[in-house]
Amino acid sequence: DRADLPAFAHLASARTILIEAESVIDRRFIRIPWKGSSWYNWRALPMRGWISQQVYKLAAVKVVPEDILVMTDSDTTFVRSFSVDDFLVDSKTGLLDVDYCAGMVPVWTNVAVKLLGLKHAPQLRGHVGNLIAWRREHIAALHARIEAATGLPWQIAIARHRTFSEYILYGVFIRHLLGYNAS
Repeated sequence: DRADLPAFAHLASARTILIEAESVIDRRFIRIPWKGSSWYNWRALPMRGWISQQVYKLAAVKVVPEDILVMTDSDTTFVRSFSVDDFLVDSKTGLLDVDYCAGMVPVWTNVAVKLLGLKHAPQLRGHVGNLIAWRREHIAALHARIEAATGLPWQIAIARHRTFSEYILYGVFIRHLLGYNAS
């Protein structure tokens, strides 16, 4: 958040660019000052905490120029070097895709089905992990699909849901709309 930027300023370098949350949130949202990092739009539920973080990730293509974005949790520790090539198979970005449907996966999959305008629920698959790679062009296509399916700006469409998973949404989109061979 812009207000927290001074606390992180010492981390900025030629290799580390700090990006304010406000630079990726749709201008139709306003900050709810007494609710920390909550956002409001009259056409959606208040967007806060975990939902906001997921929207920031999906919106990162707005300000990050690279073709491949790697998302990781803040509690991840790297024990050896790696490069973007470690996420590629035949020049394609790997998709975490496992036979796992416990916990919230069925709920998140149903939200993805609604956001993407699918006619039927797909096979439940796990796409959630601690180190996830996405392709820029796929995220842009995902945004366009959500807007076409819902008739709403993609961030507002997502903010209408109390829960969702950005990783499940991306995985369902790749598997069932772009095709698994796209990843």
